Formats: sequence, C-alpha cells, structure tokens
Amino acid sequence: MKNTYLLTIENLSKDATGQASCGNKLFSVHGALPGELVRVKTFRKKLNTYQASLMNILRQSTVRVNPHCLHFNICSGCNLQHMPYGFQLNFKLNSLKNLIKEAALDFDRAISVIKEEQVGYRLKARLAMKWVTKKEKVVIGFRERGSGYITDSSTCSVLHERLQKIVFKLPALVEQTSVKNAAPQIEVVTDERIVAIILRHLKPLTSDDLTKLLAFCQEFEVDIYLQNGGPETVSKIGEVTQMYYEVAGCQLKFSPNSFIQVNRDINNRMVNIVLEEMNLNPEDCVIDFFCGLGNFSIPLAKHAKKVLGIEFDSDMVKLANENAANNKCRNATFIKSDLYKSEIGLDSICLSDYNKIILDPPRSGAAVLISQLNLEAASLLIYVSCNASTLMNDAKILICKYGYEISNVFLLDMFPQTIHFETIMVFKK
Repeated sequence: MKNTYLLTIENLSKDATGQASCGNKLFSVHGALPGELVRVKTFRKKLNTYQASLMNILRQSTVRVNPHCLHFNICSGCNLQHMPYGFQLNFKLNSLKNLIKEAALDFDRAISVIKEEQVGYRLKARLAMKWVTKKEKVVIGFRERGSGYITDSSTCSVLHERLQKIVFKLPALVEQTSVKNAAPQIEVVTDERIVAIILRHLKPLTSDDLTKLLAFCQEFEVDIYLQNGGPETVSKIGEVTQMYYEVAGCQLKFSPNSFIQVNRDINNRMVNIVLEEMNLNPEDCVIDFFCGLGNFSIPLAKHAKKVLGIEFDSDMVKLANENAANNKCRNATFIKSDLYKSEIGLDSICLSDYNKIILDPPRSGAAVLISQLNLEAASLLIYVSCNASTLMNDAKILICKYGYEISNVFLLDMFPQTIHFETIMVFKK
C-alpha cells in the first residue's frame, strides 16, 4: 500500500511521539511506544522526518494502556493517554532533567514531582465548532491531529465533570440558530459551581436566537456570553453569576475570559509551594511580575509587609485590585506595565525596596524583562514557568548576570495526559 511502512519504534521524541528509521528515512508516529512493531501511513514530511499515523500494532509494548478517550487517535488535545500515568510522569521528569543538563545549570538535587487527578481536571477549554454540510450537523472539539479539521467529539475525559455535562449539548443548540455556520468557537469555564459559555459568532444573532440561548441557560443553569470580535467585545446575555475560585485561604474573583490555571488542585499545590519557599516574614516586600488577577499576590500579601503586582492586561489589573480589596489586603498594589517592552518604564518603582520576587510569565519567558532589572536587593526569586525551554534560557541570565543559585526545582503536572507541565525554580543568593 502506498505510503505505508512496517517500523520498529526505537525511542520517544521530545514531544512523546514514537521515533523510528527505515533506510535513510526518519519517522515520527503518534501513539507508538518504544519496542513496538507497527504499520504506519505517512501523511506529511516535516523537515527531514515523515509524520505518520498508526495503522496497526503488530507487537505491543508491555506498558501500553487503553486511552481514556475514544477520540485519542484523532484528537490533538491529548497525546499521552496510551501511557500509564507513572510512565507519563517519568517522561516529563526526564524531559526536565535533560533540559537542565543541556543548559549546563548547576543543580543536582532531586526534583519534586507534584501530581493530582489524571482526568476530569480541566476547568477551562476553548473548542472549535463548525457546521459540516456532509454530516448535516455542527461538530465540536479540538483540532484533529495533523490536519485542520475539527474532531467530531462526543466526550472529553480531561474536562471537569460540570463541563462534560454541558459542552456536548452545545452543537444541538447552535444548530437551531441562524449562526450555525458562523459560530467558529466556544470557550467554556467553570468554578465548580456554575458553567459559563462564551459563544464566538461572525454575524449578528436574531431575537429568536437570543430567545433560544436564554432558554438553554435556564434549562441547564449556565451563563452565556457573546463575542463578535476581540476579547473586548465579550458581553453577557441575561443575568449571570460572578465566578470565584479559592486558593490558600483566599477567594479570587474572575471573569469567563480571564486567564486562570485550568487545574484547581495543582494550582493550590503550586501557590502553597511558593508560599513555603518564600518563607515570608512581616518585613518582606515582594514584586509579582506577570501577576494576572492576583493568584500569587493575594496569598503572599497575607504574610508580607507589601506586595506589588505588575501586569499588562488592564482587565486583569482591575480584577487584582478588586481581589485585594475583597480579601482585605491593603498592602497589595497592582499596576499596568508592558513587561515585554525593551524599555519597560518602571523608573517610578524603587526595586531596591523589594527583597523577594516572583515571575510567572507566558510561554515566551521573561528574558527581555530580567535583562533590564537591577536585582541586587532581591535575595530570593521564584520563577514559575509553563515552558521549561524558555525557563532554562532565563535561568542562565539570572545565574550569570545576578549571581543566583538554584536551590530547588518542582515539576507540577498541571496538564495530565499531555506533554505539558509547570515548573517552579527557586533562585537564591
């Protein structure tokens, strides 16, 4: 058969796909494990490697398990469900150790691995939707692996149970509206009490559409928001309930389109680790760069003399200030600043007044920021990262430029069943 090959999987790549060779050809096979004899079909050549889909497993690995989700072989949302959970954790731990070694960072202590539930953990998700004429229905899901098509999903095992009960009812709702072929995306979020849905639509809804959406809200006790443009166009329909989550004894308010950590239990563990590693006393002053709505800042303010949070998103700064007031943290202040500018404009802030720092940047890291700062007064810096590769680059700056040493490293499995994880790296002088 054309484009098919019989391969023995030799090892796993950095993104956990099975790797094999045949003659002078290299192959990357999703869902294959080392030692397996597999028949595959190639669908794309990327750089020097053929991307291939798994057709048959002729000799199966003894560690293989059945995926939780029936869409695993198609959906790109998860890629580790064929591995036992302990195997997943070891893969992530070895990935982190290898990155530390490749960066030549001086750290030889054990890395603490923090885990919680393997499925049903995800509190927030953005899913694609599309009216498919051939199927005569709206499909919903993450993108298919290796293509731009949408997985026609009926379940998703990593979603929180409150979301699973609602998400797969949405296609039937959208099919009844005038925007069934102009609703490309929904975002769903729960605070474990209520569910909020943001419906992205590319043309105006009719009054009949709104009536149907409101009826859905009442029947299933959910809140619906509409979005016809950028994030600033999100608006509610009908009455909605304010959403909150709790962390380290603090109650934090958020909006459906706010950035929050999707795994409640791991977020609680993460904030508590930061509190413990900070070891705050009443004279400590802390800066929280990329503070968001105060996920770290508010709990830290309960133990410090003062906390300054800095964030670019105006809506998040507003929420952070509200959360400080709601939690009676008069010693927490939040300001807006673009921390990715080459001139960040923090001249009005005396960094020498702050002796402890926390960084929780986006995936692109914080090199632009930390290269500009004067960190002489900061005896401790905690870096929370969702991308260990950019963390390694930034760690080298902190060590070489400012004289920090790595005192502790934690791997937090924020995203079970995927290759992604959070890292906490603690730097001390």
